Amino acid sequence: MRKDNVSGYLRPQSGVNLEDVKEVQPGILEYSFIDKVKIFIPVEKKCRFILVVQKDTGTITGWRYNGNPEYCTANP
Repeated sequence: MRKDNVSGYLRPQSGVNLEDVKEVQPGILEYSFIDKVKIFIPVEKKCRFILVVQKDTGTITGWRYNGNPEYCTANP
């Protein structure tokens, strides 16, 4: 699965950028997105949204966020 395939799951106006992709287990990728809109928040406080994806099928099997809930908001 290419990076731009997962990016398509997020609306362009969502204000997040793909930051990193890593294989955490054989066949399991984690795509990390960071909020690009809240520019005045220090990097260590920014929210990162992580999609867990099966490498062979591109199926999203889970998601989570890393960061302070005060700075993390997700709209379906």
